[in-house]
Amino acid sequence: MTIRLPVSESPVWVAAQPIVLPRHYTAWVDRMTEIDDLESEVLGYSTHQNPISVLIHDSPSDDVVFLIGRQHPPEVTGAFAYFGFIETLFSDSDLARRFRARFDVVTIPILNPDGVTLGHWRHNVRGIDLNRDWGPFLERETRLVRDMLDDFDESGRRIRFFLDFHSTKRNVFYTHNDEFPTEPEGLVHDWLSDAAHQVGNYEFSNEQGPVTDQANSKNYMYRRYGIPAATYEVGDATEESAAADAASVFANVMMEHMLLKMPDRGGQTDRQGMLDAVSQQ
Repeated sequence: MTIRLPVSESPVWVAAQPIVLPRHYTAWVDRMTEIDDLESEVLGYSTHQNPISVLIHDSPSDDVVFLIGRQHPPEVTGAFAYFGFIETLFSDSDLARRFRARFDVVTIPILNPDGVTLGHWRHNVRGIDLNRDWGPFLERETRLVRDMLDDFDESGRRIRFFLDFHSTKRNVFYTHNDEFPTEPEGLVHDWLSDAAHQVGNYEFSNEQGPVTDQANSKNYMYRRYGIPAATYEVGDATEESAAADAASVFANVMMEHMLLKMPDRGGQTDRQGMLDAVSQQ
């Protein structure tokens, strides 16, 4: 392919996707925190001292749904899905209100602000793919997540569900297969199976696989907590509106299934037994 561009003394920006920068996230976070039960905190700072924000909703429960975005800078369609998903969780629907009354929601919109600002492919400014650093935690950005999780564990808060938003060639969820039990059992399979009947023309697949030694977020969160964990991938060519609309459906169906499978705060699960089972895999 040959592209001809008129040039002058003014910069010409060339991008494969719409440019969504940290300042766009800041404006979005400001809008989201107008919601009464949602607050923003600075979790810490990136290698280049850009703030990394975390949005936190506290319910009467200690059960936490944790979502994260933009580890890989150019994966903008995943960002569109992320925005739609989170906005649905914090909508004024009866389902969303019941969900927020039952679960805490903690979400980091953009973990790699340095890479996004500089137009990197997958890496932070030290040349490290952050989604291969969950476990080693060599990078400042991923250590912030580890430390937050440590604080949750010490305070008795329990991560119950994890999603990491990305982009790739097609719409696909990367999940763990049935050899790796979760608590609650079967949540991801049931969630995606039901959603497939409701997302209209949004075609996607659920690619199940084993927990591997790859130090990505999905593997780490499963090994640490034995919970449903998935990588939510949106196709590079998926339209923004399609990604956002489908994300709203996925969010609604996820809330329905979590409320169904974990209806109250009184039931205690055998968390240690689950982690023992994970360690034997």
